[in-house]
Amino acid sequence: MGTARGRRRVLTEAEKEYYRRQRALARRRKAARKRAYQARAFVLITLILICFLGFKGLSFIANYIDTSRQNAVNAMQDIDIQRDHSTIDVTESTGAAMSNAVTADTPGDASTLGDGISTNLANGETGSASTTGADITDPTHVLSNGRYLDITKPMVALTWDDGPKSSVGNHLMDVLEANNGRGTFFIVGERIDKDPDEVKRMVADGHEVGNHSWDHDEKLSKKGVDYIRSEFDKTNQKVQELTGVTPTLVRLPGGIASEDVKSTLTMPMIFWSIDTLDWKTKNAQSTIDAIQGNIKDGDIVLMHELYDATSQACDTVIPWLNQQGYQMVTVSELIQFRQAAVVGGNGKQYSAFRPQPTEAAPATEAAPADAAPAQEAASAPETSIAESAALET
Repeated sequence: MGTARGRRRVLTEAEKEYYRRQRALARRRKAARKRAYQARAFVLITLILICFLGFKGLSFIANYIDTSRQNAVNAMQDIDIQRDHSTIDVTESTGAAMSNAVTADTPGDASTLGDGISTNLANGETGSASTTGADITDPTHVLSNGRYLDITKPMVALTWDDGPKSSVGNHLMDVLEANNGRGTFFIVGERIDKDPDEVKRMVADGHEVGNHSWDHDEKLSKKGVDYIRSEFDKTNQKVQELTGVTPTLVRLPGGIASEDVKSTLTMPMIFWSIDTLDWKTKNAQSTIDAIQGNIKDGDIVLMHELYDATSQACDTVIPWLNQQGYQMVTVSELIQFRQAAVVGGNGKQYSAFRPQPTEAAPATEAAPADAAPAQEAASAPETSIAESAALET
């Protein structure tokens, strides 16, 4: 009787078969769930990959379109500039001195550069002008914007768009000052109130303030003439109220000029001959390479004031240019000392001012701006512009 309680019941064949089927069914269900999970994971990964490739593809297409558009603009401007240079007059008679910024009577009035523009000292006193490396008894050394320039030596104009941004701009001005240089800052009007002291310093230190529109509207060229005019008039007025100086040079957002833009703007439009693409790469070495690998006498270099990488690049580029014998000048100084007739309101954009050889003759010190109005500035004897002796890397 006690033996029956401790025994395990022996399963019948039917029961064994039943349990085998149940285990097999459980394994199949588990395998099915695993396959379903793998299928869902595969679909999810595929969708993620498709989205990623689609995003990269769209980015590539966008970059391609942007690059193609910029290349097209550059190509058109190169054609225009070649045509322009064939018509730019090199003054054969006595060249008049030119100021850092020729002020039109009202914002938007027609401006002519190169016909007689006086240079002025940033501080108004010759005694505090930089004479680093200059022989002030040499008639080819001209006093301009607080330092001496040798008008027979290579010159380049470094320009920065989209400022002011004091964390970058003030550092750039420090480096320029340490290397006897001056620059041109094409600023955006609506940003002036964020860094007014920097704009005041630009003028006080002898740099040039250019007009880059009120709010950098890249669709500017597609809008009406009243809108276009107001974009630049407002910026001119803002700068004049803050500094007492009215910008006389314009750079268009994106460099794009429609027929309406050309017919509306009466100030000279400045393009560039070297585009560092710093806005795109945001890489200091790329900016350095773009300048060191392409710089020539008379170039106008495009950079942007918004990026720390650009500031870092200039820590290298500005001393390097100085060591290579390039004088860093404002765009207006480059126009002056290349004796180029640059006129606003003609629909042209100017990208470079190459040396124009003339017969050698002594030069005199440029007249201060307060000595006479620009159109009546004291003239200087004809000078020669030597071919660039700088090394091309």
